[in-house]
Amino acid sequence: MAHIVATGAGKVMMDRRDDPTHDYILNLTGKSRPRVLFVGTATGDRPDYIL
Repeated sequence: MAHIVATGAGKVMMDRRDDPTHDYILNLTGKSRPRVLFVGTATGDRPDYIL
């Protein structure tokens, strides 16, 4: 089964590395090293934000 998960508040969410939401979303993949796509459109693709 495929999953597409879209969220807002990316910066806030990424700053909380121990957020249970991260674990839930990453566990949906069933992989030990899942791939994640970050689309930073709300930040104007600032290089420091993308890193």
